[in-house]
Amino acid sequence: MKTFTTASILLTLLCTTMQSLAHSRGETWSSVDIEGRQVKVTYIIQARELAQHLPDIAHSSELPRLLLDEITSKYQVIDDAGACKVSGEDFRQSVTRAQVAFLATCQAGRNITIRNNALFSRLPNHLHIARARIFDTDQAALKEKLITGSDRVWQVTENSSLTTTLTRYLVLGIEHIATGYDHLAFLFAIILLSPRIITLILMITGFTVGHSITLALAVLGYASANSGAVEALIGFTIALVAAEVVARRHNLDHWLIGVTGTGLLALALLSHFTEVMHAGPNTLTLAGIAIFSVCYLILTRREAFSQLINPTLTLLFGMIHGFGFAGLLIAIGLPPQQLVPALVGFNVGVEIGQLLILALVFGVGFALRHRVRLPALTIDAAASTLCGLGIFWFVVRSF
Repeated sequence: MKTFTTASILLTLLCTTMQSLAHSRGETWSSVDIEGRQVKVTYIIQARELAQHLPDIAHSSELPRLLLDEITSKYQVIDDAGACKVSGEDFRQSVTRAQVAFLATCQAGRNITIRNNALFSRLPNHLHIARARIFDTDQAALKEKLITGSDRVWQVTENSSLTTTLTRYLVLGIEHIATGYDHLAFLFAIILLSPRIITLILMITGFTVGHSITLALAVLGYASANSGAVEALIGFTIALVAAEVVARRHNLDHWLIGVTGTGLLALALLSHFTEVMHAGPNTLTLAGIAIFSVCYLILTRREAFSQLINPTLTLLFGMIHGFGFAGLLIAIGLPPQQLVPALVGFNVGVEIGQLLILALVFGVGFALRHRVRLPALTIDAAASTLCGLGIFWFVVRSF
C-alpha cells in the first residue's frame, strides 16, 4: 500500500499536466467551398479545445474579434494571381464550438492553394483537418488535407493518388500513437503485467486485432460509440490492468476484486440517480464493466486461466481503444474513394508506432539489465502511477 501512497504524491504533481497530455495537441477543422473565383471558408474550433488550450482567448470579452483577426489574417487563400481578397467575415459561437467564416474572392480562380498559419503560433503541434469541395457544372469533388505545424500549405487542386493518401495516413497513425499518451500508458501496463515474452506477444496481438476491428467498423459506418464514454473507458482499461500488476505481486486479488466491483456499481447507481456523470459511460455500461471486471479478476487468479484470459482481455479492451482511434478519421470525413487506403494507412501507422515504442522499451531494458539494479518496488511504483493516471482520466472524462 505504501507504493500507492507514493504514487499519489507523484500524481498530485502530474495530474494537471497529464490531462492535457492525453491527445493534448488539439484539433481544429475547416471547410473550403470553391466555386469559380469564390472560395467560402468556415473555420471551427471546439469549445472544450478552446478553453483547454487557449483559455485567455476563450474567457475574453473580445473573443469574436480575437478569433476573427487570428484566422482571417493567417488562413490565406491564394491562386495564380496571388492572395485572394477577404470579405464577409462572420463569427458564431455555440455551447460546443466557435466558428469563423469568410469569403475569399480570387482574380484568376485557378490552382487554389491554402496556406494555414492560424493558431500555429500558439499551438505549434495541433492538427488541422481541412476539407474542400470543388464545384463545377456536373458535380462537387471532395478532398481532404491534414495540416500540421510542419506542413501548412495545401494545393487544393493537386490530385491525390492512392499512394499519397496511404503514406499521409500512415504517418498520421504513427504520430497519433506516439502522442496518444493514454494509449501508450495501456501498452506499458500490458508490458508490466506479462513478463513472459510469448504471453506478451499474444496480448499485444489481441489488442491489435481488437482495435483494428472497431476502427474499421466505425470508419466504414457499421458501428458507432459515444466518444466521451470511449475516452473515459480507455482510462478505465489502463487503471484495471495496472492495478492487476500490483495485486498479483502482493496477493491483493480479493481486495482488488472487492474495490473494483463495489466502486463501479456505486458509480452505476450515481449515474442512474444523478446527472454528474453525463459525459461518461451510462448506468448499463458501468454495471456491465463491473460484472466483467469481477469475473475477469476471479478467473485470472489461476495461472492456467490467466494465460488464456489475458489475451482475451486485451482484445476486448483493444476494441474500446479502436473507437478512440476512429475518432480522428471520422472527424476528417473521408470520401468513399479515399476511405480504404486512408484506413489501411492509419491502421498500419498505429501498428508501426506501437512496435517502435515496444522496441525502444525492450532495447533500453536489455541495455541496462546488467548495468543498473533497480529497486524491488520499481514495478509497483510504475504500475501504481499508471493506475492513478487511468483513474484520473476515467474520472475527469466521465464527470
